[in-house]
Amino acid sequence: MRILITLGPTKEYIDAVRFISNNSSGRMGFSLAEESIARGYDTTIISGPVTLEFPGDWKVIKVISARDMINKTLGILDEGSFDVFICSAAISDYSVKNPTNGKIPSNKDELVVILKRNPKLTLLVREKFPKIFIVGFKAEYNIPEEELLRRAYSKLVTERLDLVFGNDIAKFPMGSEKTGGILIDRMGKYKKIEPCDKRELAKIIFDEIEKELKRNAVL
Repeated sequence: MRILITLGPTKEYIDAVRFISNNSSGRMGFSLAEESIARGYDTTIISGPVTLEFPGDWKVIKVISARDMINKTLGILDEGSFDVFICSAAISDYSVKNPTNGKIPSNKDELVVILKRNPKLTLLVREKFPKIFIVGFKAEYNIPEEELLRRAYSKLVTERLDLVFGNDIAKFPMGSEKTGGILIDRMGKYKKIEPCDKRELAKIIFDEIEKELKRNAVL
């Protein structure tokens, strides 16, 4: 089975030195890659800018911006037959409309930056590759569990995903060793994931992937 995993943040440059980003460490995606490789799957990783050290025998492609990650993901999926796409990267929802060449002077009292919305990678993948199994992630901040479930399910339906993990980053900040939340499948069935380390969650996610693919006679 062939697996493609995105991980880490993206950087959206304002000028040559300043950028918009987030606190994603890439640890969740790294744990998913570890688990995928441990199960013997042919695994490719597309990584945003992280400080993680990847083993030398891993297939890792490094990117910077959301546009880079989108283009590279679609290109790789075009090149080969993948069974599963796991989009664990925290891809920026917005990028700078007109980044400045060079460095903006630091003596300005005010600076207006216009952002434009980035395309949703999972939507693009589903439109272009309708048969691939897609796992998405939905990070929210300080909301009730019922609302987290509603938003995770809404993402699953809107983006036509097969599995979504929703979590509250007020409880489990980006970069944490542990996580917890809700895992929901396309039938609307969900399970609460109690606080655990990210490798344990990776095992749970791959168990669900294998169960669904066996049901659909892919494995």
